Amino acid sequence: MDAVTETKELLYLYGFIPSKEVDSLPLESFSGLDGEHLAYTKSFGDITCVLCKLEENEYGEKELEERMQDPKWLQEKAFHHHEALVKINDQYTAIPLKFGTIFKSETRLKETIDGQRDTVLALFSSLQNKEEWNVKIYCAEEALKEEVMNSSPEMEAKRKEIELLPSGRQFFEKKKLQKYADELLENEMDKRSKAIHDELSALSSKAAVKKNLSKDVTGRKEAMAWNSVYLIEKEKVNNFLRRIQDMNSAAEKQGFFIEVTGPWPTYYFANL
Repeated sequence: MDAVTETKELLYLYGFIPSKEVDSLPLESFSGLDGEHLAYTKSFGDITCVLCKLEENEYGEKELEERMQDPKWLQEKAFHHHEALVKINDQYTAIPLKFGTIFKSETRLKETIDGQRDTVLALFSSLQNKEEWNVKIYCAEEALKEEVMNSSPEMEAKRKEIELLPSGRQFFEKKKLQKYADELLENEMDKRSKAIHDELSALSSKAAVKKNLSKDVTGRKEAMAWNSVYLIEKEKVNNFLRRIQDMNSAAEKQGFFIEVTGPWPTYYFANL
């Protein structure tokens, strides 16, 4: 008689939520990462994990590495992870974990939680009744560049200097002038965006500046001038959004466009 091979199960971790919140409002289960197992909660004292089980022969380290090479699979599963966290974040004070966080056993999971318990509990406290929102500022570069060049006394002075030079030198000096104009544009974009950021930061509990994304990533014709994230008390979110709406009206006249999205799972402010 052939021996039966027992399939070992792994634990996929979506994130952490306070146990007291789960006690008051049990999590409504949803389909897990593999589409077969259901998500569930497991409490370790005052910290509750949102988990789903995975078969090791399909999601072991080697198998997962191979699956990650498939862009279609990766996009589908990463989207599932995000959608699950959005659902969880809508109901609880949630700390999201990165896509692909897998544990081999409850013992290893508990050891990890015990090692970061103070950090997790402090995050629960700082995130309670708050939402994470993202603001991106885009700029119509050419329009602003023309405005900056026409209003800069330095640019006008340099133009006049170049006109007095021999034609051979004018070509190289105009190249330098173009570089200087680009620097003026960058400085002006940064100055105006920072003024918007500073005002929005005053309405937030926490704020941070992120790296700008290229046009290839955003798919927009305007350049991204600013990329920031804010942690806002829920009762102040409407005021925050109204202020952005008011700022947008004035900003668009200067070739700036403010895009606000959220609320998001606290990817930035709860990054473990």
